[in-house]
Amino acid sequence: MIEKDIKNERMMGPDSYIIIYELLKEKVTDEKIRILDLGCGKGLTSIYLAEKYKNAEIFAVDLWVEAKENYIFFKENNLDNRIIPLNCSAEKMPFAENYFDMIVSIDSYHYFGLEKDFFKYNIKPLLKENGEIYIAVPGLKDDYEKVPEDLEHHISQDDFKFFKSINHWENLIKKDLKEIKVQEMKCFDEAWQSWLSCDNPYAVEDIELLKADNEKYLNLISIKGKI
Repeated sequence: MIEKDIKNERMMGPDSYIIIYELLKEKVTDEKIRILDLGCGKGLTSIYLAEKYKNAEIFAVDLWVEAKENYIFFKENNLDNRIIPLNCSAEKMPFAENYFDMIVSIDSYHYFGLEKDFFKYNIKPLLKENGEIYIAVPGLKDDYEKVPEDLEHHISQDDFKFFKSINHWENLIKKDLKEIKVQEMKCFDEAWQSWLSCDNPYAVEDIELLKADNEKYLNLISIKGKI
């Protein structure tokens, strides 16, 4: 388990440790599996995956965080032999088809996966038959074409375009998955409060956003399914 001060240093948004815990709570396996942690950020979710799935090999992919930085972090946690960090975009990943048993993406998929057929051409080919997908994204309780008036001073229209409803995500991805389940997550308050309590300057800015939202618009959405 990551110590709180280290976790606070490496968080990049609502607490990914709390989010991934809820997302994967029902997924239990001791099998040797290969997992892609897509948009791993500073590696917290990769550590969680390695701790939960003792026989798993984890590939930690992120576009913005340097692989060498994450490698040092994994080595400090004695997991450098099981977690492989890479720097690349979701559109150009260096993996063979049918390579992964499981793909996980926490608080990142909405930045690259909103285009029609992105999942079909960029994600689905990487999964083995009956491979599983687990995604968690920030979302909305309903569909809005523009930023609600309450949030106008706290979030730009450019940023708001990444926030979508359960209905939007389900319609976008359901044709490429079976046993799909898209739903609102329960850990919204806990994950956000953990983020807001750290001294990251971006977290400090988000305090006013959450106050303005007042539980009206924002949520967290989970997407689960098999190919």
